[in-house]
Amino acid sequence: MDLLEELKGRPSGELPLELVGALANPHITLTDFAAQEELVGDRALQAEVGYRKDGEGVWQVSYCCPMPAVTPDMLRWWYWWYPKGDVRYQAWYPESHESVGYRESDRDYFERGVRPSFHDNELHVVHRVGKDRMPLAVKYVKPEEFAFDTKALHKAGVPIAFCAKIGSNRGAMLHTAATQLYLKSDEGGLELVGRYWIGQLLPWKWMRKRMTGEELAHDVCEYALIASRNLAERLPELYAAYGPGDEAYQEEAPASAKRKKKH
Repeated sequence: MDLLEELKGRPSGELPLELVGALANPHITLTDFAAQEELVGDRALQAEVGYRKDGEGVWQVSYCCPMPAVTPDMLRWWYWWYPKGDVRYQAWYPESHESVGYRESDRDYFERGVRPSFHDNELHVVHRVGKDRMPLAVKYVKPEEFAFDTKALHKAGVPIAFCAKIGSNRGAMLHTAATQLYLKSDEGGLELVGRYWIGQLLPWKWMRKRMTGEELAHDVCEYALIASRNLAERLPELYAAYGPGDEAYQEEAPASAKRKKKH
């Protein structure tokens, strides 16, 4: 059986009791979006799990995950490789992920056989968060657009970071900012520190009140915890089977699995 098909049938692991407890008692330290560099050097902030609404009506979600067997090259490959087909996205988190595609202007970036250097790209995904099925646009941007200094990040032990603007209607309305910092772990591998600012990109507080809420923040936090733990477990297997480019999958996968949607 192809590894992707095997992973599609492999259930996600249950969250540890301490994370279930954090979701039930979700108080976290508020970190302003404009000051998110504070996450880089504050070990207490990095370990926080939960969610909380700030004074502007933005729901901040915090999560973390050890990734002892994951490397920066695996992550660079993964975020270029998985958008090429639904089965790849589904193998990551089968209970949630349904479909993925990319905008037409990003075709050349994603269709290369060898991974290119990162550039901004937009994905169109459908996944389930809580009980809701969500079609979303995810715009990945360079960390500099979120006011990070990449040289300072490397110096502080953050070899790779992903930043995204998330919205609906194929990106016509962006509402959420998301950051993932991958820190070098003292115990080997990486440690993911992630934050969502749900509603950050909406222009008015009344829109945040209407479009966000505590239930959504809880569900996003739970989703992020499971998705990150799945990635920590599954990515080394996937990279060993299909990395570091795309030739291995193109050669081995059946034609039906290689078809991908274009947007």
